[in-house]
Amino acid sequence: MGVPPVQKGRAGRPPHFPCVSYLILIPKKLNGKPKIRPSTLNQEKKKPKPEGKRPGSSKRRKKTDFLVNEQRIIEPEGLPEGATFNGYREYDVQDLILSRRNIRFLLAEYVTALCRTVVGIVQINLLHE
Repeated sequence: MGVPPVQKGRAGRPPHFPCVSYLILIPKKLNGKPKIRPSTLNQEKKKPKPEGKRPGSSKRRKKTDFLVNEQRIIEPEGLPEGATFNGYREYDVQDLILSRRNIRFLLAEYVTALCRTVVGIVQINLLHE
């Protein structure tokens, strides 16, 4: 007698390889068939979202209720001859020790004859005086 014939499975594949296409998909890192959703073309459209911002999301100024307890004027060091006063820059510091104490430093600003701006500098030791 001879060798028994090999039984073929579906589509002519041997029975010990039930899903050869699955073995091909693994090394290629493919996921298989894509999931296609049904068309929503003939369905009713959803209600549009209301226009404008959500309640409570409006912008507001954060310094409207900022109370200044103390105001100090700081002059720049090494001011060149002929510099003219140009005004102040506000620099607010909120210091919390045991109670709130807000200090506004008015940094003196000068313009030199060469059109350069010279401004006072806030020093750390001034905060704890």
